Amino acid sequence: MPKITVWKCPHTGQLFEDEILYRKHLGILKRQRARAKLYQGFIDAVDSVVEGEMACKNAQELCEYVLAHSKEYMTKGALRYSFSTEMQTALRMGYEIQFPKYTGMKIYRARWSDSCSNSHSAPRGKKINWGGNKPGLPRGYPGWSSQVRIWWDEDAKIRIINPKSKKKNKVTEIKVPCFSNCTDHNSGMQTGTGGGRSDGSYYSFTMFAEDFPEMEKMVAWHKLHGPDPQQSPGQWSGPKFTEIDQMGEGRVGYVVDGDPF
Repeated sequence: MPKITVWKCPHTGQLFEDEILYRKHLGILKRQRARAKLYQGFIDAVDSVVEGEMACKNAQELCEYVLAHSKEYMTKGALRYSFSTEMQTALRMGYEIQFPKYTGMKIYRARWSDSCSNSHSAPRGKKINWGGNKPGLPRGYPGWSSQVRIWWDEDAKIRIINPKSKKKNKVTEIKVPCFSNCTDHNSGMQTGTGGGRSDGSYYSFTMFAEDFPEMEKMVAWHKLHGPDPQQSPGQWSGPKFTEIDQMGEGRVGYVVDGDPF
């Protein structure tokens, strides 16, 4: 009987009678694995940046941290937004992606509460208690309620450059995603009702204390030593805020009005 030589893919188990097709198949799988590795590496980098929020000691540091990681937060937002297909393709294919930057972030009039509502959001790993009627679940957690505003250059866009398109270096533009999408999922920054303009957006803003352990330490210090850091300058390691008036002059920082964390 005549012998038939076939090639079996060690990854998929698929059989090939033609060696050229077999090797072409292996090449496709290799590129797919490389793209998946690249994509996962980017996602891991985004998640690690979000985890870095926990090390921020005060509102000023948090604002500066977000501004320094505009790229990662915008990627996160775009992946969860209506443009997720374009962003996923760009990341998997290794296309060049040009990101604008946040130009400012300010937290307004933060107030400490021993029970910030968890009806719409909750600390990492905790459950939301919609309506506050779920048995066995608390109706809130300690934290800060405030407002936040974030700015970017007017009409800024995320630009994806595809070098393999029929039209060489085709550029796809994606509008900057809402900040609420950029902080969704595993971020400690919880945005609520808000709105936007061409150069930014603003939201109600909740930060649960257990998502910001370094800030929570400052609250504990205040309860022990009083609100005035000048009382015990040798022990004070809390935040130093630039005085900003209630009109919110400037684009980075914290409007002093309430618990100084």
